[in-house]
Amino acid sequence: MTSLPKTLSDREAIIFKHAFLGDSVIDWSRLFFTDEESVLKFLRLNEFDPSKTKDLDRLGLIHQEAVDYLQNHLHFDISAELKDSTKVIPIFLKASQGSDKQLIRQSCAILKTMNIIHHIDGRELLYNCSISLRDLFSLVEDKIVRSLSYLSRTTSQMVHYEGGRKSKDSLVTKLLSKRESIAAQINDRVRYRITAKTKDDIVKITTYLFDTLIPFNYVIPNASTNQLFTLDMKKKDAINKLLHINPLYAQKRSQDFTAKTYKVCKFVADIPIRMDNFLAQSGGPAFRESLGNIAFVLVEFQIVDEETSLKNNAGDASHERYKIRQKTGVVKRLIGSK
Repeated sequence: MTSLPKTLSDREAIIFKHAFLGDSVIDWSRLFFTDEESVLKFLRLNEFDPSKTKDLDRLGLIHQEAVDYLQNHLHFDISAELKDSTKVIPIFLKASQGSDKQLIRQSCAILKTMNIIHHIDGRELLYNCSISLRDLFSLVEDKIVRSLSYLSRTTSQMVHYEGGRKSKDSLVTKLLSKRESIAAQINDRVRYRITAKTKDDIVKITTYLFDTLIPFNYVIPNASTNQLFTLDMKKKDAINKLLHINPLYAQKRSQDFTAKTYKVCKFVADIPIRMDNFLAQSGGPAFRESLGNIAFVLVEFQIVDEETSLKNNAGDASHERYKIRQKTGVVKRLIGSK
């Protein structure tokens, strides 16, 4: 395995470790926003438009619900300066800066709760919106392809990418081969495989994805794999302290039919998408306001360097050999043979 480049900024290291260790933002004790523009960029990444009053109002409603929950259900003390729902953006900075530990903790608690509330509403939105899975997947695929196509055109970091949604046959085979045999438990119905030029380029591409496409706050915990980079779990630096890294997250996770020689970095994220055009046809104004206009689609990202990709496509680690082992295992399971 290769060590992470020593030239990484704190933010790059945080993003990379968060993505490929599968850590949860709910365990973070501080954020890393440096100024108001960095907060606005983050909100745009989450599909909020800070220039629109409607989106800021929605953010304020989520904030108010979070404050009410913390105070009424957890009896959580909150400073008066954090209760104003018209001043949500400064809370991101208070969670990132300063020496007042109590204020940092309270700010983080509010933002963590807002994160959960917004995600629940986004999921609920899909159950109350007249959109097919085909159209839903098309929305997120268009968004991802735009981002990856731009990177492919403007840099030499990426060799190529491929992806889209799994076929029904692939889904059936996967569920028959797993202990988790419910379709709702599949994280990679939409997945993208990215081949970088070098291992250093994996870090650059990952940073680009989290700058332009993927909100770090919606990486799915414990769904990540890192088989290419060495992460120093004992080093007591500010980054590890920030993330409260659990060494268990660094363990390799392998599927039953994956060859031991197959190496990859991967993570799963819930990608936010705006549903404005579909909500216009769903329910009345009160309904449309209650859940917002942002939904989520799970997407798996797999990233390798070119050298590793060539090794993965040869011999026992190849996709063809993997499929043969998987199908053989499915047949044995169907007839009750161990």
